[in-house]
Amino acid sequence: MNKALTLGVVSVAITAGTYFVLHAIAPQRHVEEKRQQQGPTVEEVFASELNLAAIDSAEAPAAAPAEAAPAGDTAAADEAAPVEASADPAAAEAPADTSDAGNGDMGAVDAAAAPAPAAEPAPAAVEPPPAAEPPPAAEPAPAPVAEAPKPAAKPAEKKKPAPAKPVGPWWGAESPNELSLVYAGSAAYKKAVVLMFNGTFDSAASADQNIKVKDAAGNAVSGKWELGASNKKMLVFPVAKNGRYTVTVGSGVTDRNNRALGKKLAGPVQVQ
Repeated sequence: MNKALTLGVVSVAITAGTYFVLHAIAPQRHVEEKRQQQGPTVEEVFASELNLAAIDSAEAPAAAPAEAAPAGDTAAADEAAPVEASADPAAAEAPADTSDAGNGDMGAVDAAAAPAPAAEPAPAAVEPPPAAEPPPAAEPAPAPVAEAPKPAAKPAEKKKPAPAKPVGPWWGAESPNELSLVYAGSAAYKKAVVLMFNGTFDSAASADQNIKVKDAAGNAVSGKWELGASNKKMLVFPVAKNGRYTVTVGSGVTDRNNRALGKKLAGPVQVQ
């Protein structure tokens, strides 16, 4: 009887625990119902046997208090006896198994409800190194400055011919007793050297032998002396061009009266 009472109390406790567990894990109820329909598994059978062994071991210390219980307790036990008789051992085992399954599910719920470990903060973004500064732009080379044109060289001035020195009387004073040269110069009507004496000439033969003419370069000028057409005291020596000539008169010049010059004379004549 005591054993039946104990089993009844345990059954009530298990039923109440199962009720609260099922309410706590309502989403898992359909899983448990499906498992009950499939029947107990091998693990549940072994778990049920372990629970019965635990209950048997607990009967010995509980027997003494049960015998000392009052009559009211005995009546309550008698009323509970039909419950024990009607109770199916498999039904008694089922709540225990459900409790075990509930405990397993609670572990799963606890494991599912356990907060996931906080995600490690993402490493701070590495700042890119500062871009290298571009090299300074090369300064443009200064534009070549055009050199100022050099002034054109002035053409050399042509040297002006030196003015002809005035030809002075280089023949000296006239002598009344001797043959004398009284004029030397240029002919007025043609390019020629003209000499004027104070005596008359029959021919120019004496003049050809004793009177010589040279140009400005000092070269002898070829040619012949002539008597003046209208004046026989004048001797004429034609030249090719105007210019300065040098006339040398020898002392051997004689006129028709055989008067000799008596001295040598030389001087310039400007033909123009």
